Amino acid sequence: MKIFLKTLDKLKKPEPSEHECKYDKGWNDAIKKVEELICSYSSADMRIPTDVKLPPEPDKGENPGDWKEYAVTIDGGVLTTSLTYLGDGEWGSVEAYGFEYYPVIAWQPMPPVYKTGR
Repeated sequence: MKIFLKTLDKLKKPEPSEHECKYDKGWNDAIKKVEELICSYSSADMRIPTDVKLPPEPDKGENPGDWKEYAVTIDGGVLTTSLTYLGDGEWGSVEAYGFEYYPVIAWQPMPPVYKTGR
């Protein structure tokens, strides 16, 4: 999102002079509205309800500990957590003794790891 906002900032026209150009003002007003709209979204708005779509089925030939984790909302939960999609609509955490199952209602891919200097 930072990159997108920086790009919008570069698209802005220079501040109008005393000979104000209505086109430039309208352009900058439109960019400001787009910035406000983008900033109004939270990551929770990007969650995918499990009754709408599920992630790809995991490769059952792989070690379950290597399966992808997703940011999820558990039914009745108040915070986001990460769980593994186990396939066939099942979600859980991979434990030493097997799986711990949870009723997930929404999910999204995990964000990339933060890297310093970005």
